Amino acid sequence: MPQTPLLLSEIFARVPFAKVEPIRISLGALAKSLIVTVPELCPLVREGYLRKRSEENLLTAKTLVDAPPEAAITWMRSWFLPATAKPLFSVDNLAELLGVPAREVLPIAAAHDLPCQRDPALGFVFSAWATRTLLLRVAKGQNAQATRFDRIAILWRLMEEDPVEAAAPPKFDSELEKELARVAQLEEPARGLRTVEIIESLQDARVLAESAIRAGASRARATEFGSDPDSASPA
Repeated sequence: MPQTPLLLSEIFARVPFAKVEPIRISLGALAKSLIVTVPELCPLVREGYLRKRSEENLLTAKTLVDAPPEAAITWMRSWFLPATAKPLFSVDNLAELLGVPAREVLPIAAAHDLPCQRDPALGFVFSAWATRTLLLRVAKGQNAQATRFDRIAILWRLMEEDPVEAAAPPKFDSELEKELARVAQLEEPARGLRTVEIIESLQDARVLAESAIRAGASRARATEFGSDPDSASPA
């Protein structure tokens, strides 16, 4: 069961009954450490997240506040990042937000034409924009209408369960069946062009799947004999 996210007031809360007097810091110094402007911090002071210690009502760079706890500093560093630098979302994050198993995230993203990146350490990751777009499209019920039949989408459909079986004859697919029925109702030359496009996409995706299987088998053999196929020098 997903954990309940912390409230902002809880992130900024101090340890109750702390014996040590809180350290005070000016808004100017805090803003400089976070690489933001003082006006950007002012709403946090007005709402009580940053506790003001100065008497004056006007908030300036010299206004003193209690130094925020480490959790609040971490949150503010993330919050004030530009959109393009916001933290990435993992496949598990997306699975939690969508309420689906992690193995369904990539096929859903492919069906909605959403980009993702693969990091060697983090695996597949999604930007904040891609995450927001995917959630909006799923929320609007566009899953069925957004089904794709290009090479990338079909490759995910082939490999979503077991890459070893990806090169076997395809199983019955209701979405593909619906698309073929729709294409059959088109007029020429649209019907012929769309039919060729689907066939070529299926063929190309199957070739890619078979290549992935061969690459995996090659790596498995190399590991078994204690060598790395990527580092092997050409003969």
